[in-house]
Amino acid sequence: MPPVYTYRPVTPDDLDGFYALFRAQHMESYGNFGMTKEAVAAEWDFPGFDLAQHTMNVFAEDGQMVAYAELRAWRTPPIRPVLYVYVHPDHRNQGVGTTLTRWGIQQAAWFFPLVPDHARVVLGAFSNMDDGQQLLDNNGFRCTRQSYLMSIDLHDGIPQPQFPERFRLLTMAEHPVLEDFVRIYHETFKDHRGAVDEPLQAAVDRWEHIIAGGNFPPENFILVKEGDTDAAIIIMANRSDDDPDKLFVQTLGTMPAYRRRGLATQLLYLAFQKAREMGKPRVGLSVDASSLTGANRLYENAGMKVDMVYNAYELEIRPGVELSKQG
Repeated sequence: MPPVYTYRPVTPDDLDGFYALFRAQHMESYGNFGMTKEAVAAEWDFPGFDLAQHTMNVFAEDGQMVAYAELRAWRTPPIRPVLYVYVHPDHRNQGVGTTLTRWGIQQAAWFFPLVPDHARVVLGAFSNMDDGQQLLDNNGFRCTRQSYLMSIDLHDGIPQPQFPERFRLLTMAEHPVLEDFVRIYHETFKDHRGAVDEPLQAAVDRWEHIIAGGNFPPENFILVKEGDTDAAIIIMANRSDDDPDKLFVQTLGTMPAYRRRGLATQLLYLAFQKAREMGKPRVGLSVDASSLTGANRLYENAGMKVDMVYNAYELEIRPGVELSKQG
């Protein structure tokens, strides 16, 4: 007889089972895992995320959680939600992944009332595995680009950061106004693919929640200023989701007027220096492989290598006017 599965949203009581499955997914995808159970639980409490509406998990007859799907909206308005689906290898080829993917496509309509009536809504997904990519192809998604996970193993020849005298560095420990750092972060990324004209307070609320997880201390927020003018910003996580021994550059952005002056490279060197001070042997980041600003080439020139390639997929679930930056 074919296996019998139960489909339902997760509840807080399912955390242990979900954590085990989430760890299995990371081990299969990355070969490592760097998140604590508390960090995973905190993601369930993310602003705007509703377990009952945004998750669908699969349980085998013995009660073990064997697959999950979740919808995430990382920006406001949520015109580009993302679907994440994972099925444990022992339970593949049973139609579970297809059922979860179709659930996600239908459930993404939940976001429609939260976006302008004229807005185009696109459901995104990522996969670095052949079977996951085939699943997305089979359900109407189209591969539109690639995303790189890059890193560098630190060594004694890593350059020291050097900034011109007229520039000064300001951390959030010295200037504890989160709004200022979030505002500059969004200003530097307005011309990056996927950028949305988001209300500042929505972004601040999201970052307040992220910071509460303890992985982004105030000294990891660094703003470069020339006099009173904002020039560039870097935000770092003490560890990456895939590797506890890797400092992760969450974002690195330069204001348009200050690009091509080497500031981003020096901030990257600063991240390398900070990692060494913390005893971290590696620094990592994620970048659009066809970055509109050429960020991927900058990272390559600084000695970073591509560890993993993710195919990025899209499925239009409501036609309309594209409100995000696409090129």
